[in-house]
Formats: sequence, C-alpha cells, structure tokens
Amino acid sequence: MADMSVDPPGPGPADEREDDVFAARLRVDPEQARKILDTDRFDFGDRPRITPNADGTGTLDLFVTRAQVAELQADGITVELGHNQSARARERVAELGEGDRYEGSREIPHGVGQKTGGRGGPGSSDPKAQERRS
Repeated sequence: MADMSVDPPGPGPADEREDDVFAARLRVDPEQARKILDTDRFDFGDRPRITPNADGTGTLDLFVTRAQVAELQADGITVELGHNQSARARERVAELGEGDRYEGSREIPHGVGQKTGGRGGPGSSDPKAQERRS
C-alpha cells in the first residue's frame, strides 16, 4: 500500500459513508496480531500480511471501517488509515458510461466495464468475436 495518509478517526469527508472500507496499517505486537488473526471480523485481502519491525512489533495490513478502527484503537493498537477504498470504487463506477461500449461490435471497448449479457462470450459462435479474442 503506497501513500498511507492519516485520517482522523472521527467523521470524514461529506461523501464518506458510515460503512466505507479503508486500507489500513496496524502496528501490533505478537499477542495483538494473534488476537486479530484468530477472529473473522477483519478483511486481510487475499491473505494476512505482517511485516516485522526492528522493535519486535509487526505491521499488519487490513481493510477496516471507521468503527473497526475505533475498536482497534480501544485495544491499544496504532492504526494508520490509507485510502477510502469504497469511495475509490464509487469513483471508478461513476466513470462507466451508459449505452453500448462496443458500438454494435464495431469498437473494441476500453476502460472499466462489465459484460452483462449478449454475444461474444466464451463459446460464442460469432466468428468476429472469435477473431477479436485471438
């Protein structure tokens, strides 16, 4: 995680929602790390990552809500908040346009999108779709 800006634990920007998820780095001792890892309340992404620090603590990357930040801080854990991942996702989804990004199969789509149906998927019998996938 790059650029871990510190956000105050209180209310955030006006566009922030109560259940938004943030990238976070925690400074934990072995006991705190074990306690966090033994619970299923936290999102580690694909797997827990703990980077050892010279003082015997570790840095643990998590995805947390502000409520979870408050819980962790109440347990004496130092939390450094990074980007609001939920807001970032909302921004990216807002980039999606309306209409046919393929322009009736005349254009190759660019940018973020999701196939919601139609021809051209795996196993398609459309020869032009087969050419485009090659």
